[in-house]
Amino acid sequence: RKEHYEFYSKWYNSAVRSLIDMYPFKDEYEWLAKNIYPPITLKQAKKSVELLKKLGLIKKQKNGVYKVTDKNISAGKEVLSLAALNFHKETAGLADNAISNLPKDRRNLSGLTLGISQRTYEDICEEIEAFRARIVEIVDSDDESDRVYQINFHIFPMSKTDIKR
Repeated sequence: RKEHYEFYSKWYNSAVRSLIDMYPFKDEYEWLAKNIYPPITLKQAKKSVELLKKLGLIKKQKNGVYKVTDKNISAGKEVLSLAALNFHKETAGLADNAISNLPKDRRNLSGLTLGISQRTYEDICEEIEAFRARIVEIVDSDDESDRVYQINFHIFPMSKTDIKR
């Protein structure tokens, strides 16, 4: 759907949704915009909330406070849509921003460069999926959430995959 494309086409939609899940939000768009990092505009905050409502990801309660309708959402194991791929590109750019602008105690970065076979690649991908599931379990049990973080997992070739000698 067009709305799903819109959701994944902007990195901050998921961050807005997460903030609404953690803090009582009553149409305070200026607060919302300035508490996203990096900050977004007032217009972007309003548009994001409207999209989240349209998609049924948040709902306004009788007291005027928005609540998320489901604790977790997922694009699925395989991200195939252009919007979801763009979302991953945008969040990779946010990681670059974090490297440059955040102190070490607010980010965690690591990497490995390895020689592996196709079978090992597949094994690593399975381990990443299992680890993602474990992270979701940990987050689900956290009843003191007070900030939004993005975790990206990347594994990609740094050489040709069909080298012949």
